[in-house]
Amino acid sequence: SGDDMGTGVTIFGDLDVDSSGNMYVTGLTRSSNLPLTSALQSTLQGTEDAFVARFNSSGTRTFASFLGGTSSDQGEGIAVDSSGNIYVAFNTASTDVPVTGAFQTTYGGGSSDIFLAKIDPAVPSFTFATYLGGSNTDFPNFIRLDANQVLLAGFTTSTNFPVSNALQGANAGGNDAVLVKFAANGASLDFSTYLGGSGSDFGQRVAVNSSAELILLHIRNA
Repeated sequence: SGDDMGTGVTIFGDLDVDSSGNMYVTGLTRSSNLPLTSALQSTLQGTEDAFVARFNSSGTRTFASFLGGTSSDQGEGIAVDSSGNIYVAFNTASTDVPVTGAFQTTYGGGSSDIFLAKIDPAVPSFTFATYLGGSNTDFPNFIRLDANQVLLAGFTTSTNFPVSNALQGANAGGNDAVLVKFAANGASLDFSTYLGGSGSDFGQRVAVNSSAELILLHIRNA
């Protein structure tokens, strides 16, 4: 009922809504007392952790958890499938985030990696959890689902970012956008490519049209 200060900060990153009207949110928090429900991770591990939460259509919190390791983790993208599984992409500087069924089991290096996880909130548990990144900065901006695939847009300064069936197989300079299509089990990259030139390039959003073509919103700074 008064002023509260010093317990931290919580910042919203992304949201999705399912067919029942449940709302799913992710972001970052520095608050050790973030309200939790049926948490997969019940304590703040680092200076700031990612978080994931689900609210029903009446606004009641039905699931909420920290996500991360002992360094900095920031929730950037979230999506939910028809079975209520939660897919979250976060930016991590932690080398000790738990992995399972991973495409990449260890931190790639540099200032941050992408981390992608599928969560069953009913258990709760990771269905899969994986690092994705090279030896420099790797950052996710957005994820969405298409049938049995996970689509991710972001950017990287790594010259060894994992690629597969790439349209552009090498970093053209500075920040390049990345566009990734993961199998729904998280174990394989169906498609992964750099997109960019010699300036700074950022992948901001991704969608799929009726012809199963990927559409990337790409921001370029000359």
